[in-house]
Amino acid sequence: MRAYRRLSYQERIDIFDCLNQGLSVRRIAAVLEREPSTISREVKRCYGFKGGYRPELAQDEAAVRQRRNPRAFRNRPRRLYVIYKLRCGWSPEQIAGRLKRDASPLYACHETIYRWIYSQDGRERNLPPLLPRHKQLRGRRYARKPRRGIPHATPIAARPHDVLTRQTFGHWEGDLLHVGLFRAGSLTTLVERKSRFTMLLHNRGIYSETIVHSIRRRLASLPRAARATLTLDRGKEFSSHQALHTIGVNTYFCNPQSPWQKGTVENTNGRIRRYLPRGKTPMRFDQPFLDKLARSLNHTPRKCLGFQTPYEAFYANLRNDCCVSQ
Repeated sequence: MRAYRRLSYQERIDIFDCLNQGLSVRRIAAVLEREPSTISREVKRCYGFKGGYRPELAQDEAAVRQRRNPRAFRNRPRRLYVIYKLRCGWSPEQIAGRLKRDASPLYACHETIYRWIYSQDGRERNLPPLLPRHKQLRGRRYARKPRRGIPHATPIAARPHDVLTRQTFGHWEGDLLHVGLFRAGSLTTLVERKSRFTMLLHNRGIYSETIVHSIRRRLASLPRAARATLTLDRGKEFSSHQALHTIGVNTYFCNPQSPWQKGTVENTNGRIRRYLPRGKTPMRFDQPFLDKLARSLNHTPRKCLGFQTPYEAFYANLRNDCCVSQ
């Protein structure tokens, strides 16, 4: 099924020219690569203008139609009730659920409420900021495609117990962090669990092979004692994880929808967001910038380390492990 898109002003000009040439609706549809029903509705809707079909008037009429409230919110009591509850901190789902429970004649489903809030009328009333978690644009409501599993993924339950208790050194957690408006860029965060030492990698691509190769190159530069395991989530960006096995790094994966199982890197991401806020593209975003940010994080004392810095804890553990191996 072809995705719906509105007629543009240029297409309306083309319709006007084709009508003046005496072309049929089906012929016009073929020229514009549109469905005949789309052209037919457009012509019937706007042919009553003085002087016949006029593209500029048709465009103005379309803008007016686009601004109309969803039909449910032409009802003033419903409109006022929803605005009042939004100001009370209720979500659209809570509003709809309560109205349905009370068998209220004001009932509207939560998707209808969301559509009205993000319509031009809702924006003019400044309704999106009243949502518990509002966004500039609301995503499409299509069902998510089922995710393909990570090939040969070892579950986190199989990870050695001493990794969980932070008794041993060289165990990392990783995550992908999006930066900028509309996910303009991304970085990979790597954190050593025991020392909280952080490495930030600038991603030059979106494909798993590129991201995992960058992780492999950085971990391979460390001594063998400093790279034993890496715990990741089940994002498709880590599906090439087996490339890490060639440098002796065993990979483990959190359970689906369980990011708290790699809490160290999630906490670090929160610290990074102080410097790279959501929705704001930094003026400079490259590897030297991330290296500078990582140095700042690694030279900040941490209470969980007895107010050592992650840098000091990392190299103290590295020296101890090297002495033991000798």
